[in-house]
Amino acid sequence: MSAKDAARYYGLTFDRKGWAVCPFHQDKHPSMSFRGGRFRCWACNASGDSID
Repeated sequence: MSAKDAARYYGLTFDRKGWAVCPFHQDKHPSMSFRGGRFRCWACNASGDSID
């Protein structure tokens, strides 16, 4: 399962570019991107894969 699949399972929604609002800090605009089975928040620097 990719990080994006896990995020979708836990209720995150995605914008047209595939970015999501980060659940790890108070985020108002999508700042979490997904690539290669991993995620990264460009605001709080959280990153990892679906296991993390």
